[in-house]
Amino acid sequence: MNKEKSGLGMSVAALVLSIVAIAMCFWCCLKQKSAPAEAASPDEAAVEAVLQAKPELAYNAYNAYVKEQEKLRLAEIFDPEGFQPIANPDGELTLVEVFDYSCHFCHRMLPFLKEIAKNNPDVKVIAKPVAFLSPASLYGAKASYAAAEQGKYADMYYALFEAEGPLDEAKIDAAAEKIGLDMEKYKADVASEAIANKVTEVQAKAAAAQVNGVPTLILEGNLFMAGSVDDIQNQIDQLKAK
Repeated sequence: MNKEKSGLGMSVAALVLSIVAIAMCFWCCLKQKSAPAEAASPDEAAVEAVLQAKPELAYNAYNAYVKEQEKLRLAEIFDPEGFQPIANPDGELTLVEVFDYSCHFCHRMLPFLKEIAKNNPDVKVIAKPVAFLSPASLYGAKASYAAAEQGKYADMYYALFEAEGPLDEAKIDAAAEKIGLDMEKYKADVASEAIANKVTEVQAKAAAAQVNGVPTLILEGNLFMAGSVDDIQNQIDQLKAK
């Protein structure tokens, strides 16, 4: 029991020291940015005295640092660059969906997104596939990127989500043929290292942003979950009202 208390005390102490260190670094960076190049280093004793008098400063600085890091990680998966929109390509605002082709709830999200796109022509919709759930998820993601090589990413997205029953390679290939892809090029692209790297890159960015479930929606860099059209529309309305 004493060892457990000791371990807990050491953990708390380590956390406090870490917060103080981050706060001091944060304060020093601000000081260096605002001070002339020849200015002396900040007085650590003075900083320590301030933090002892107002420990909430350290807590606030630590929280600001964590939030900034989260924002940077989220920006990576939100970035629409290089993705063909599935709706409203000229929209001023951007809504990103992170989804899995084998996800039941992602299938239920499709009509919501269609309605949102129809009612909000100023909202561009981007869909980014991940492969969390099955081999068909991975093949579907690769097939989507292969379709993008022929300018038909959106067509493939809708074709796969509107296909009946669980997806498999044969059904995905049939969808590719149905939307009019050059099948020889499509097959080569699906098997290519470039497409495999694209899937891996999006997966890594989603993991870094702690996207742990699908579908996940990101509106102009703000992550949220939604279970209805109203949930999504409320997010859009709040953003437009700002």
